[in-house]
Amino acid sequence: MSDGTEALRSSGILDGILEVDDRAPLFARPSVAGPTVRLKTLLKRGPVVLSFFRGRW
Repeated sequence: MSDGTEALRSSGILDGILEVDDRAPLFARPSVAGPTVRLKTLLKRGPVVLSFFRGRW
């Protein structure tokens, strides 16, 4: 796992990472329940907290 982590760091992927209080780009993604989730729609209901996690290893 540490080799994979280092490979990601070396790839430059961290250069595009958002910082605390940055605005996320508007996105739309399918949900596990089926319908598409749109950030724009969620923001109409109030603040949104995004949490990302790595899926399959």
